[in-house]
This record gives sequence, structure tokens and C-alpha cells, in this order.
Amino acid sequence: MTAYLLLKARLDKNVYMRGQYKGDAPLERRRATHQRIIKGENMVVRMHATDILTAYRNGEIRIDLNGWEGSSTTKTAINYALGI
Repeated sequence: MTAYLLLKARLDKNVYMRGQYKGDAPLERRRATHQRIIKGENMVVRMHATDILTAYRNGEIRIDLNGWEGSSTTKTAINYALGI
């Protein structure tokens, strides 16, 4: 299963139906909104205000940690998003 399909399945299952993040979904726990899955043309994992992972339909992924390389929280989010 590609990262795109994995994130799409999580988004479809846990999508927020109302509120500030309507249409998004939490990456892990339902109440945690600082790591979200956002659907646009591609699936994006956003941590706070930084898009740390972009999964494309063709199976490619792009990781842009924007200075958060050393953060264990970022590493955990990337691993969870990729299904590792």
C-alpha cells in the first residue's frame, strides 16, 4: 500500500466533520490537532504550520522537515504516516 492510500484511508475513517479543521483528520489520536492529514491534490501531513510529508498519487513522497530534523516527535510522525 502506498503512503498516499494509507493516508487517504486514515483521512476517510477519521475526518473532522466540523470545527476549525473540518475536512482534515488527525494523524494519530483523535484529539491531537497539531499533526493532521490534509487532502488536496495530494495527501499532506502537517505538523503545526509545516507540511512535513507530501504523498503523491503515483506513490512518490516528499519529506520536508524545515528545521525539525532532530525532533523525535517529527520522526515519530513521519514513521507513523509511512506505516513503519
